[in-house]
Formats: sequence, structure tokens, C-alpha cells
Amino acid sequence: MTNKKFLALIGVIAIIVVVFAFKSNPTKPSYSYLSIRTYHYDLDEVYISVGGKEYKKINLKRQQQGSFDLNPLINLINQYENEGWDLQSIDNQVGTGFVWMRRVKE
Repeated sequence: MTNKKFLALIGVIAIIVVVFAFKSNPTKPSYSYLSIRTYHYDLDEVYISVGGKEYKKINLKRQQQGSFDLNPLINLINQYENEGWDLQSIDNQVGTGFVWMRRVKE
């Protein structure tokens, strides 16, 4: 009787060890972030910060067709989305706007 209990215990322990040995260990992805900050409704000041390493200022005013034409900014967001960035949030208030994007680090 004790041999059967002992073998059953060994069997259960072996099954537990095998299950945990082959259990997948999902790793939490690491992200890189991008921000786009606009000043003035005419998009003459657009600041882009990428991954804590790259910073640039661009002027989208020449691409604009009117006071409330945000298509140049939308095109910029689409460009970054095509590069693998995901839009996380967008906030637009009178005179300023803020876009937050991220992508999984490679």
C-alpha cells in the first residue's frame, strides 16, 4: 500500500515538474516612445521627440490649406504609423496639440 502511495506521489511530482518545465514564459515587451507637440494653430512649430534620442523641429505651415487644416499633422501621424508606431493618445486644444505614440523595441 505504501509503495502505491509513494509511486503516485512520485508520479504527481513528475507531472508538475514536466508542466512547469515546458510552461511558456511570456516576457513583457519593452516600448520606445514618440511625442509630437504642436504650437500655434497654423502648425508652424511642430516638435518631435523619438525614443529619448532624436529631437527635431519641423514646419508644416507650407503644407496647410487653411486655418483649421490639420491634414499635414494627420499625414505625419500616418507616416509614423507606417513605420510601426501605434497612436496612444492625441490631445488638441486651442493653439496646441500633443500626440503620444509607441512601438515595441526591436
